[in-house]
Parts: sequence; C-alpha cells; structure tokens
Amino acid sequence: MTTSPRPAPFPPPAQPAAPGPAPGAAHAVLWTGIGSLVLLGTGLGWLAAIVALVTAPRARRAVAAAVPPPGTPPGTPPAGRGLVTAGVACAWATLALTLLLVLLVVVWAAALWQLLQGVAPAPLDVGGTVSA
Repeated sequence: MTTSPRPAPFPPPAQPAAPGPAPGAAHAVLWTGIGSLVLLGTGLGWLAAIVALVTAPRARRAVAAAVPPPGTPPGTPPAGRGLVTAGVACAWATLALTLLLVLLVVVWAAALWQLLQGVAPAPLDVGGTVSA
C-alpha cells in the first residue's frame, strides 16, 4: 500500500503590527473626561469637562504627529485617536447632564417658591370640559 505525502501546512497569516503607544496628551483627555463624569455629582464635573475640551485639540495634533511603528499597515488609524474621542464624548456628556441638572433645580426651585408663596398653579383640565 502506498501512502501519498501530506501537503505542507500553510504558514500562519501575518499579524498586523500593534499600534504604538498613544501620546500622553490623548491619555490626559481621556482621564479628564472620565473624571468629569465621576465629579458630576459634586458639582465640579463641568470644570474637568472644560479642561478635557480645551486640551483635546492639542492631543489630536499630538496623535496626528505621532510616527507609526514599523510594519503598521497603511490606513491604520493612529494610536490615541479613540482615546481623545472618548474623552471628548465624556466631557460633552458631563456638560449636557450638568445643564439638565441645573434646569431641573431651577424648575424645582420655582415650583417650591410658588408653593411657599401660596400661589398654586392652575390645575389642568383633563376632561375637556370648560368650567365656568
């Protein structure tokens, strides 16, 4: 009985090079944006959010200027771009939530003021009838 030789196995596919380290400015934007969400309950989150938004353009320039490591395929996004985007998103979310919270406090304070002054808001007519 004759045995046929086994074909040689294919070599493993080439793995793309891992992106290089992200610039420190990209990490700063990310952690400042996350910190703004953490500080949201203290009333100081908006300060950290503004810091993240102010430092984001410098971080984007640093990411664009970073040299990719050798062997990086063309078209690979630079390392750190996602960090900056996530930090900016956290910062904008903090500012939006802070604005919403301020508006809710203002509405609540106005309703409380009316209640304490004895001026109750007019009841809504749900039934559709006109009362005389």
